[in-house]
Amino acid sequence: MVDVAMLVIAAYGFLISLLTFIVLLIEKITKK
Repeated sequence: MVDVAMLVIAAYGFLISLLTFIVLLIEKITKK
């Protein structure tokens, strides 16, 4: 069975990577 803490850490890691991707995308668009 998967531990709840592991799920929370995985979810946070996914959200952080998604946020950084969006920020980089916005920076690329605004620099044009």
